[in-house]
Amino acid sequence: MRSIFLKPNEEFSEGEVFVLADERSRHLIKSVRIKENEKILLFDGRGNRYTGVIDSIEKKTINIKIISKAKTEKSGFLDLFIGLVKKDALEDIIRMSVELGLSKLFPLETQYSQRYGIDGDRLERIQESAIIQSNNPYKVQLKDISSLRNLKSEMDSYDHIFYFSSIGSTIEKPIRAAKKVGIIIGPEGGFSQDEEVFLRELQNISIVHLSVPIMRAPTALCVATGYLYSKLTR
Repeated sequence: MRSIFLKPNEEFSEGEVFVLADERSRHLIKSVRIKENEKILLFDGRGNRYTGVIDSIEKKTINIKIISKAKTEKSGFLDLFIGLVKKDALEDIIRMSVELGLSKLFPLETQYSQRYGIDGDRLERIQESAIIQSNNPYKVQLKDISSLRNLKSEMDSYDHIFYFSSIGSTIEKPIRAAKKVGIIIGPEGGFSQDEEVFLRELQNISIVHLSVPIMRAPTALCVATGYLYSKLTR
């Protein structure tokens, strides 16, 4: 079923007709070639999921009748702390974070991380595209760039923090039922020695070292998320 992302002021009740007359309607008409009576999903990134039916199509306008509305409970319990990587890698990570169902993303300024300002508008568009692709009704909460040490109190609030390290050996603490779990992945240059010491001294930290080649950050995110889902959702 095709889907579209709603703008902040677009909220509907069952039976209401939504007049779509912008770039989204043009895409559906010209590229998708959507037909009358076809069903369509609508997401707002805040958990609301609408099902609509194409009531009529004009030259540049689509009338969508809302036939159902549901609020999806947020199920994501994984958050990501990641050293600021190159822009293209960060964009891939944002997209994958939505598709994988992560809840929050904390970009970290570290000794070897990249240095640039985040383009919030572009990342917003990437999130919208990922929601349409995955039908995940929630966006990822993108936090402001911060240092590791400034986030210590935040990290201490987690049931578990899993640091996926390319060095050393696995030191995994007993895993209990968890409602809030953090993933830590370093930037392209890794963490400095001082940052490694800081991470390993966190009370709720588990170090995970996998015997795999060095991975790009987006690949590491996919591997880390799969690893944790297999352990924490049995």
